[in-house]
Amino acid sequence: MKKVVYITNIPVPYRYKLYEKFTNQSDYEGWIFFHALSYGDVDWGEEFPNNIRYKVLDGIKLKSNDGITSFSIKVYTNLLKLKPDTIILSDFSPLMVLQVLLYRILVNRKVKIISTTDENEKLFENLSNRRIRYFFRKLLLWNASHSICASVKGEEHIRKIANIPTTVCYLTPEHKYYLKSINLNLELHNKEITIVSVGRFVEYKRFDRLLRAAYILNKSSINVPWKVVLVGDGPENNNLRKLVKKFGLEKQIVFKGRLVGDTLVETYLSSDIFVLLSEFEAWGVTVHEAMLCGLACVVTKSIGSSELVEQCGGIVIEDEGREEKLIIDDIASNLIKLITNSSNLRTLKKKSYTLGHSITIDNQINRFISTFN
Repeated sequence: MKKVVYITNIPVPYRYKLYEKFTNQSDYEGWIFFHALSYGDVDWGEEFPNNIRYKVLDGIKLKSNDGITSFSIKVYTNLLKLKPDTIILSDFSPLMVLQVLLYRILVNRKVKIISTTDENEKLFENLSNRRIRYFFRKLLLWNASHSICASVKGEEHIRKIANIPTTVCYLTPEHKYYLKSINLNLELHNKEITIVSVGRFVEYKRFDRLLRAAYILNKSSINVPWKVVLVGDGPENNNLRKLVKKFGLEKQIVFKGRLVGDTLVETYLSSDIFVLLSEFEAWGVTVHEAMLCGLACVVTKSIGSSELVEQCGGIVIEDEGREEKLIIDDIASNLIKLITNSSNLRTLKKKSYTLGHSITIDNQINRFISTFN
């Protein structure tokens, strides 16, 4: 039986079912190498499958402005023990790329290498040490037979580097989002329109854009009651709260803190509009979570999952190369249109829900596995 090894960084919740199915196939033996089981102090959930085959590399974590880069020398020795026929590699660490290529050169020249990346060009342009990263990305792709990308934007980025087959495999939310939102009532919940935004409170997520747009809403003449719910936590928490106070928005803005599992699902389900305004984002799984819960979406074009919002007729804000004031004005004007036009808001909610549920975990997992079967 052939062996397939999937090397990645951490076991994120929206891939639990992929990990489980990947390692429980009858026609190959699947293994996952995780660099670590957590990312800093972030809790990735409590439902990690216990029936998967995996190894934890536990290397050094190098911190930078981009986050944490894995640095482990255990990839080669573990590959040597397993002797896989196929290796699927997330190219987040140059050292891991070198060890995979070393395994090919010294042990198995016929091993099939598949690249997988969450990045798109917009995100890549904002990373540090781009020249080094770009070199190792090319080195991997030159030796790969296939590339799995998280979005069409990511696919376009890869095709500029190497002429190899590609497959788009979306990062899909946890299964509970699909189950809890089946047969959802897509009417507006009440007379007050709820706008929700979910994510880590870090600079590039640009939660301040939503608050600045809310300030414009608050000064406008709209007579429909509304509120903004912010879900998350992080280093920008205090700055965001200060901005709320500066703008006099204490009655309109609700901070919920970091929510997970059923509590987060219920927050989506009790909202009407979802907003994500990052300057760059590899994908943004929260967009798909919101779509599954029937929310109309307002996002910036720099987000990988903005392609889903475009497909269902949602609002995509052009942000690249524009003045910040124009971006904020655009966000505010589109939110005003949604809040004051209940018929259009209901239509967008239904389109969002329909497209969200057409992209299932199972069909994306099958796309992933088809790249090496």
